[in-house]
Amino acid sequence: MSYDPLDPSTGNLAPKAWPPAIKQEIIPEIVDDGEEPLTHCPHCRHKLLTQRSPLCSWCGKPINDEKYLARAAAERAAIDEAERRKIQVETEETKKFGIVGRLRHKAKELKNSNKI
Repeated sequence: MSYDPLDPSTGNLAPKAWPPAIKQEIIPEIVDDGEEPLTHCPHCRHKLLTQRSPLCSWCGKPINDEKYLARAAAERAAIDEAERRKIQVETEETKKFGIVGRLRHKAKELKNSNKI
């Protein structure tokens, strides 16, 4: 991991933004044309275990269906973006409260959310 110069608020080395954001122009859009998504491998006919992998989980051969690949890429991009947002929130909270303070803040949130 590479580091930016010293963070002026803490005096520590600040890590660069990670993971890098995906360029929006390379994310294909999902077009729902009413067709059922591909559920079985065209090579070995086994049921696909995931709809996000470009390879069959059983035989390892690539799945060359364009709609399947576009849907898989869009789902992976959405999951990556959600994970990136979660990391960003955790980083901002750690900057604001420190590590221990962030954990205390989270514990208070959980305690308050359990009250009815």
